[in-house]
Amino acid sequence: MRGAAPGELAVVWRACPPWPWLVVGATADLPPGLADLVDGLPIAIHWVGQPPAGIPGRPRTHADWTALVAALERLDALTRHGVSGVRLLRNRGLQLPDGRIVLDAVSVEGLLAAPDGLALPPRGVEALQRELSGGALPLTLQRQGDLLRLV
Repeated sequence: MRGAAPGELAVVWRACPPWPWLVVGATADLPPGLADLVDGLPIAIHWVGQPPAGIPGRPRTHADWTALVAALERLDALTRHGVSGVRLLRNRGLQLPDGRIVLDAVSVEGLLAAPDGLALPPRGVEALQRELSGGALPLTLQRQGDLLRLV
């Protein structure tokens, strides 16, 4: 976990290669550069209070910090049980039901960290499909309206 004031976003972002799984915010104004950094990537965005205009995707909103913490704590189950037996490793990577570790499926990791789903452009969907088939991952993309999730 890394914290950043809105003006520090780009510097902190580079310290999370290839990108962060989650972005959490609480500012009334869109942090400079956020839309460009998130563009097309499977990154769950959580916001305390009303998200600013222009925020990409469909951020998950929380009434207060307590609600945010509760939502993020539920993500811990992804490290123990996962989805279809595919578990997120703590820092980076996936562990498959057969014990195999997969380190080159970063788009899959991002979508797993958004169990409610994400709205992604076609290039994001293509990256996910390549990773799913290339890593022989036992997961399927499921679409509900404009949201994609893994099952």
